[in-house]
Amino acid sequence: MKINRGENPNAKIYNQAAVDNKTAGKNGIETNTPQGDKVVISKAAKEFSHMKKLVKTAADEIEKPTPPEKLMDLKKKVLSGSYDIPSSEIADALRGANKK
Repeated sequence: MKINRGENPNAKIYNQAAVDNKTAGKNGIETNTPQGDKVVISKAAKEFSHMKKLVKTAADEIEKPTPPEKLMDLKKKVLSGSYDIPSSEIADALRGANKK
C-alpha cells in the first residue's frame, strides 16, 4: 500500500473545480456546477418534529411538582365533601381549552 505524504490527490480535483468556477465567471462563461447543497425536509419529518415538541411540552407539564399546600387543601376538601369541579371545566380540560 502506498501512502502519499503531504498531498491529497483528490484535493487537486476540488481545487481545479474552484479555479474553473472563478475563471468562468470572469470570462462570462456559464457553468453547470452546483452552487451549494440543498436540504429537503419531508412533511412526515416536519410532523414528527412537531409531535416530538408536543410530547416534550406535555411531559414537562406532568413532571412539574405540585406544591404541598395545594395537595393539603385538596385533601381537606375531598375529605369534607366540599370538593366540587363544574363539569364544564372538566370538559374544557379534556378538550385542552383550559390552558393557562
